[in-house]
Amino acid sequence: DELWEYFALPSSWRLEQGAVEVLTQLAQKGFILGLASNFDARLLDLAKGFPELGVVENRIIVSSLVGIRKPGKGFFDAVVQSAQVPAHQIALVGDDLHNDIHGAKAAGLQPILFDPSGLSIVQPKISTFNELLELKKGTQSNKS
Repeated sequence: DELWEYFALPSSWRLEQGAVEVLTQLAQKGFILGLASNFDARLLDLAKGFPELGVVENRIIVSSLVGIRKPGKGFFDAVVQSAQVPAHQIALVGDDLHNDIHGAKAAGLQPILFDPSGLSIVQPKISTFNELLELKKGTQSNKS
C-alpha cells in the first residue's frame, strides 16, 4: 500500500531532460500532443502535478481506462481516436521495443524509439528529446 501511494505522488517522478521544452515547441507549431501509457488511472492526477504537461493533459491515454494494454491494437486505436487524425499521421515516441515500437507499427502509427543509451539498431530513434525536433524538421505540414 505504501509503495502504491508513493508512486501516486508527482514528487516520486521526474520529467526527462528536455522533454518540456520540446513539447512546448511542438505545441506552438500546432502539433497535436498526447501521452500514452500502460500505467494506471493515477497517471491522470500525476500529470496534473506537472503543470508543464498541460500541453498533453487533454490527451492522456491510459491502458487501464482503455481496457487494453500496449501493444494491443485497441490501445493504439484509442490514441488515434483521441488525436482525431489518421494513424499514419501519428508519431509515437516510446522506449519499449515490444509494447511501444512494434505495437505502434502494427497499428499503423509511425514509431520512434527513445534510446538514451544509443545501443539499439532500430530506426528511427532518438537519444534525447531535442532530436525529435530535428526529425520533425524533415516532415511535410503533417502536424500530429
